[in-house]
Amino acid sequence: MSAPLRARQVWAVSAKHMMTTFHTSRVRVFLLAIFGILAAVAFGRHTFAQPTATPSSPPSRGKEVYDSHCVECHGSEGKGDGPASHLMTPRPRDFTRGRYKIRSTESGSVPTDDDLLRSVRQGLYASSMPGWQKILPDDDIRAVVTYVKTFSPRFAADQPVLMQPSAPTASSPESITGGASVYEKLQCGKCHGSDGRGTGAATTSFEDDWGQPDLPVKGRTG
Repeated sequence: MSAPLRARQVWAVSAKHMMTTFHTSRVRVFLLAIFGILAAVAFGRHTFAQPTATPSSPPSRGKEVYDSHCVECHGSEGKGDGPASHLMTPRPRDFTRGRYKIRSTESGSVPTDDDLLRSVRQGLYASSMPGWQKILPDDDIRAVVTYVKTFSPRFAADQPVLMQPSAPTASSPESITGGASVYEKLQCGKCHGSDGRGTGAATTSFEDDWGQPDLPVKGRTG
């Protein structure tokens, strides 16, 4: 084989090898570029994407009513420690203990729903609790009573124990005399006074179950 022919064959093989190598390199560069772009996009989404906020459950109607009309006195957590509570005697009720004065149930028992509804509708005499029946729709009153019960686990655990009321006694001179005898026997005058207005009371400083100042209810307003 002549030298020129051999040279041409060597050049052809070398050129083919170079083209193959060049083509392979371009493919590698192209693949690396694609991989880099995809990695950058994935990293950017992971780094900069804002988490989607999970929509919160809408507040119950009872909570809305409570936050609008009750929280100033009873507090946001129902502890009777609202911003206006220190101005009131007696202090607003602490709902978290599930203990109520005005009820138709036995001592130590939770009140019935009707007891709570009555207190909200009519208010509580000799306190700062107003009646809401002329201000709020009855559906709102029922809703807020349901919400108030959630402050104490007692309503889920205990059932109201109703008292058995005696037959009503008609007012008469005899019944009034009998009532006066019971008033004296039970020593009601030590707190409420001999005339029901605090006159001659032995004790004039009172605290409720939470250590807050309290006053005895006066039986007469005239």
